[in-house]
Amino acid sequence: MDRLDESRRCLKRAVDFFAGRTGAPPEAYNQARALTDLAETLHDGGDDPAALAGIAEAEALLPPSATPHRAYLAGLRRRCEAGTAR
Repeated sequence: MDRLDESRRCLKRAVDFFAGRTGAPPEAYNQARALTDLAETLHDGGDDPAALAGIAEAEALLPPSATPHRAYLAGLRRRCEAGTAR
């Protein structure tokens, strides 16, 4: 919808919330989901280096059993790496 700045701000707040930075208890899986959405938004905005950092952070939070989410992140990583090669 061409509202990337607003999306980034909202997603960063979600990451902070799920990381426990706002007083709420930390929720690693939901933090990883918010980081994934933020990485997707950063990629859409052309900031592939920041998106790749978010992907790495999300992967570190996920349990090994989160196979579908890990597969999604792998695909997003490929798209970001293709974007940085341009």
